[in-house]
Amino acid sequence: MAAGNSKRVVCVIAALCCLAVVLAGCVRSGEENEKITTLDWYVNFSWFTAQWGENHVTKTITDETGVQVRFSVPAGDEGETLNAMIQQDALPDLITVGWWSPQVSTLIEGGYVCPLNELAEKYAPEFLENAGQAQLEWYRQQDGNIYGYPSFSVEPGVETADSTSANVVFVVRKDLYEALGCPDMTTPEGFAAALRQAAEQFPQVDGMPLIPFGVGDFNEYGNASLSDSLRDFLAIPQEKNGVAYDYVTDPEYLTWLKTLRQLVADGVIKSDFFLDKRQQTQEKVLQGRYFCLIYQWSDIVAELRTIYEQDPQRMYIAVDGPKNSAGDDHTLSAVGMNGWTLTFISRDCEDPEKAIQLMNYLLSAEGSDLVRYGVEGVDYQWQGDQPQLIGQAAELFRDDYTAYVQQIGANNTYWMMQSGDTSLPVKALHQIQQWSAQYTVNVSAYEVTFAPGSSAAAVDEAIKQLWGQTLPNLLLASTDQEFDRVFQDYLIRRKELGWDALMQARTNAFLQNHGKLARLECLDEVDDGQ
Repeated sequence: MAAGNSKRVVCVIAALCCLAVVLAGCVRSGEENEKITTLDWYVNFSWFTAQWGENHVTKTITDETGVQVRFSVPAGDEGETLNAMIQQDALPDLITVGWWSPQVSTLIEGGYVCPLNELAEKYAPEFLENAGQAQLEWYRQQDGNIYGYPSFSVEPGVETADSTSANVVFVVRKDLYEALGCPDMTTPEGFAAALRQAAEQFPQVDGMPLIPFGVGDFNEYGNASLSDSLRDFLAIPQEKNGVAYDYVTDPEYLTWLKTLRQLVADGVIKSDFFLDKRQQTQEKVLQGRYFCLIYQWSDIVAELRTIYEQDPQRMYIAVDGPKNSAGDDHTLSAVGMNGWTLTFISRDCEDPEKAIQLMNYLLSAEGSDLVRYGVEGVDYQWQGDQPQLIGQAAELFRDDYTAYVQQIGANNTYWMMQSGDTSLPVKALHQIQQWSAQYTVNVSAYEVTFAPGSSAAAVDEAIKQLWGQTLPNLLLASTDQEFDRVFQDYLIRRKELGWDALMQARTNAFLQNHGKLARLECLDEVDDGQ
């Protein structure tokens, strides 16, 4: 080969090698830019079934953040599942639990979770701007760090907004209620008479036996509908003169329990009242078998939507329920500063940078709107300051909500970092939410738990379980005299368990929360001044 040709060949080969290096660098760079990080996210609710990656919302989140999520939930008891994870030191990247869960203190005090403020300062400074300042201060620990961020936390004063309403309501089946002449059910006498009349006039509805009255599940702690919720309907305070108040001994409360006892004794209230769990209640609501319920409307949204679409006259509507003898307005507890859940990043997180960036994106205005409404221009568009569903999203939301969740994934399906109650409006819920909003109060000062292992926590648990055993016995008592005997025995036994010390611990916790709220007010005043 001639020398000139050899040189040309060498030059070509060298050029090709250089091009290969450049192309390889581009490929590697592209791979890095397109690399998707998978984070394991444990949600401590067995009913949570949402998946990641098959709908508009999660596909967009992955596109925007480079993160995809692998959800897990407890297969059995929620507390036992999370406790096992902690004991085995096998925590996932992200953890979402109810703020009241005893594991919250364990996660923080045991050093199992990262300070979110430190991760934010290092990897996502916008997190500290997107997060609610009041929420950050409320959850700041004594060491100055914030470990968990709440969902749906509501500051005092905000509960008067139309978008915020208490969850527990008193509802009646509209057509049956109107057929009875819309009876006043706010007094024990009126309530009992309405249930008796409903049972007599409508022994069957739509071919099935009528259930005059329904409540939430009975469990080891009693029944929330007949404890905290009935207290709120009767406007019984949780605190009097700066001291925690013992509402179960309030004469108004006992009068209503005795009214229910008589209805059970007379056979008006049937055995399913004590036995039905959430699934059975949902089925019977859908069948329209209840005349009235004290229940949380968020647990029967799908059923209410279906009834409304089939026959609005069979709809359940909210009306004034049990009141005290003075006729005071209900004081229904809304979510307060604690919010609903707390989300943590574990110390075992393989990529804390991506985890805090994902949390930040979900907190941002862009991420929040995506989770609430879907993809702008595809699933919704703005009309003024209101979102309007469009296209397939509008059709599915109206006709097939299950498919809407699976294909669109909006309407707070992924609620873990959301604030406020900004779900898309549902016609079937409008009346119930509007009714509830007028009676909603913020109870931030009274949202209290005790640290696991403390004497207060042990006494609180024991007395809750004692009440869980006592409440059914009170309602099943054959006479008021037997009711009184069972109740007096309960008072004696709870005192032996440490009731007085527990009430003092509650009072102290209330005082601490009042102090935290006062500090938040001062912060607001400083911000307003600036």
